[in-house]
Amino acid sequence: MTRIKSKIPSTLLEPNPGQEFNNLLMKYNDIESWIDSEAPNPGQNSEHNRGVSVHERMTALPPILIVDDDSDDLFILKHVLTKAGVENAVVAFQDATAALSYLVSENKRLGRLYVPCIVFTDFNMPRLSGAEFIQAIRHEAGIDQLPIIVVSNSEDPRDLQAARTAGANRFLIKYPGIPQIREIAAEFCCKLQ
Repeated sequence: MTRIKSKIPSTLLEPNPGQEFNNLLMKYNDIESWIDSEAPNPGQNSEHNRGVSVHERMTALPPILIVDDDSDDLFILKHVLTKAGVENAVVAFQDATAALSYLVSENKRLGRLYVPCIVFTDFNMPRLSGAEFIQAIRHEAGIDQLPIIVVSNSEDPRDLQAARTAGANRFLIKYPGIPQIREIAAEFCCKLQ
């Protein structure tokens, strides 16, 4: 609790915070405990410990794109990627339409430095669903082969089938564990500590 309170601005820590704030804090605490219990200890010879700057790592590695309409889920997946030792920068969007615009513009940019090496996306989203998002990527030359991993709360076999039909490479139930994320990251171009 102390570790989490240190991340929260003191103006939010009133003597009697609202129940919603307490629930969010408890949820964050539970997630932190779960992630910490699965996290590997980074090796002493990692680039981080050898003094390579964050900027050098971010510009040398393609980013990871994550798309989820729920900000808590974005936070959790970013945190799991970090705890899994993934050193690639993470680009996150809460809207699949904005994420698609980003992908298309980066694909057309000379050098394609910021085209991601992998996409993690939710499946049930407003405006542009996960299936529509995946199909749009699969029909865009230059990014049509991007690995796409669906991370969803849905256990409905119809959603799994729809994701596969749309062109997803994998379908994971929220929240995948650190070993599973490390395996996927290593398979699809990410650099691990």
